[in-house]
Parts: sequence; structure tokens; C-alpha cells
Amino acid sequence: MCLSGARRVLCFSLLYATLLICRCNLQPEYSADSGFIFSVVDVGQGLAQIGVMGDSAVVWDIGSGRQYRKWLDAYNDLGEPRIVAIIISHNHEDHYGGLSRLGKDINWNGRLITSPHEDTAFLRSRTGVWKNRIDFEFAVQDDTLELFESVLIRCLWPPESIEVPTPVTGLNVNRYSMVFAVEHGMNSLLITSDIDTVSQRYISQAYSYGLSSDILIAPHHGSAGSADQLFFAYVGASLSIISCGERNPYGHPSRKMIDELLNLGSDILYTYIDGTVDLRSNEFYWSRAGLRY
Repeated sequence: MCLSGARRVLCFSLLYATLLICRCNLQPEYSADSGFIFSVVDVGQGLAQIGVMGDSAVVWDIGSGRQYRKWLDAYNDLGEPRIVAIIISHNHEDHYGGLSRLGKDINWNGRLITSPHEDTAFLRSRTGVWKNRIDFEFAVQDDTLELFESVLIRCLWPPESIEVPTPVTGLNVNRYSMVFAVEHGMNSLLITSDIDTVSQRYISQAYSYGLSSDILIAPHHGSAGSADQLFFAYVGASLSIISCGERNPYGHPSRKMIDELLNLGSDILYTYIDGTVDLRSNEFYWSRAGLRY
């Protein structure tokens, strides 16, 4: 069949466009060497997160002592990166407990970041073989942590001055647990530990639209007492991750939390269903198992 000149040009143009589309779709995912990986580890009824850039890692909470093996497996799967800091959001065992199980062979320098309102003597007593090697640092609202070269880590909570005696105890432990905004290029996520609706409203007043994030690590394992509609609206996450244990005695995640997030158009992943969630950022979008956020 003989094609006219105009038709040949059109066919070649369509073929070239098709090849370009295929080439774009076949681009490989970014490797750990060229992107930022953020992992929400399935540690049952607790919380543990690991951020990895190149051969360095930052740990946000480490789950309970009972779930340490799960944390260690996730850490090993990430290539056993050098831990430049462990951040403990507050002194509840399901967040700090794994510290007691850390072996001397873990590639960590002993740098532990927490709130100045926490009882550091108590935390030190729970660090097992690392007890005499811990170097405490503190972070409060508006502090920037220079832990990765190309990842911005900002502390949004707690404030430097609080209205209760320190170290915080009782219900105030959750209320003043640490919150961090993490940015890599155009990508962002919000780590909320166990804050309640009271602290969420203070944070909303302080930052409002500055809270906007692609990904939300849902507060307090999906508790109803941590589901503030205005706070979630300001965050506007396209993906929310709830870390909790299957059939836990607290009824997490609550129907209220789930409904608030779904009503705002957020997809939800649950560690007790989806397991450890690994997200990869190439500065332009997050990816997981072929999906983009």
C-alpha cells in the first residue's frame, strides 16, 4: 500500500509519539541512592518510621520492645543504613520500647532527639546496652533538623513553653508528643505521633495552610480523640497511613478517624492489613508498588 506524503508524515508522528509515551512508562523507579525512602514499619500496636537517604537513616520512634524483631527486619531490608539520629516523640512504651533491644552492633552514634519536656533520665534508663552512649538533643516548634542534605525536617510541636509541669505525665504525654513536617523536593509528609485534638487545633492556628502535605501518618493509631476535621482539612493528604495492631484493645482505628479522612478524599493504608509501608520520593512524586501519590 502506498501512502501519500502527508499521510506518511502523520503516521511517523503518531509512531514517534507512541514511542515517547512507552519510553516514559518504562522509566525505572528511583533507587535508594537517588531518592528518599520513608518507611512506616508494621510494629503492631505502636509506631515506628525510618527515613533513608543514600546510606544514612533517621528513625522516628521504634515501636515496643515486643515488636523489635519487626523493626529490625525492616531496618535490614533497607540495607542497614547508618542511623544519624533516633527521634523519640514521647515516653510511651509503644514508641520507645525497642530502644531496650538495640544491640551494640547497630550502626548508630547514640544521638537521640526528643522534646525538652520529656524525662531524659527515664528514657536513658530504657536504652539497654546503649545507656552510657546516649547523647541527648532537643527540638521544639519551628526548629529545623539538619539530618539529611536534601531533606528538610521541621519540628511543628511541641512549643518551647507549655502550661503544665515538666517532665510531662499522664494525658499530657500524648498532647505534647512531637510532630514533624518532612519535605523532599516538591514532596511532603507529616508525622504526628500521638497528638490529640487539642494540640491539633493549636498546630492549625500556628501553621494553617502551611500544614499541607501529600502524606499523613495519622495521629494516635487512628484514635477518635485525635480526629480533628479542621486539622485534617489543612493537611489535605492524598494518602494517610494508620499504624495499629489487629484486634487491639483500644478499638483503633476508630470509625470517626476513618470517616474524617475518607470524607476529605484521602486514601488510607493500615499497617495491620498492608504491612510495612515503603514510600519512595524522587522529589516530584511519591511511589509505592507502582502507584503514585
